[in-house]
Amino acid sequence: MMRRSKLEVCINILETLAIKGPLKPTHIMQKANLNFNILKDCLLFLGKQGLVEEENAGRGRVVYGIAPRGVKILQYFRVVSETLTQENDKIKGAFEIKYLNTNDVPERYRQGAKRGF
Repeated sequence: MMRRSKLEVCINILETLAIKGPLKPTHIMQKANLNFNILKDCLLFLGKQGLVEEENAGRGRVVYGIAPRGVKILQYFRVVSETLTQENDKIKGAFEIKYLNTNDVPERYRQGAKRGF
């Protein structure tokens, strides 16, 4: 299992809040698959950046919701992510077309494949 970067965790929190609406920290933890310490750090960071808003839900309970700026950042991230995915697919496709026949693959790459690289 690969560890997520802080950016990925923050984006995941923003996506969760955008889909589910305002949530208590426990519910954010469950939906975003985080532990409390990481969630607390990320919510503090996102709050300072103006991406998440803290709301009082009564009886001393706090819920977090995505701020308008958070929605905008999430939209920008999706555009960048889709663009990078498309570019990556183009590069992969070009490599696969160029080396469709295994005899066309340079010898140094064929040797690496034999050794399990």
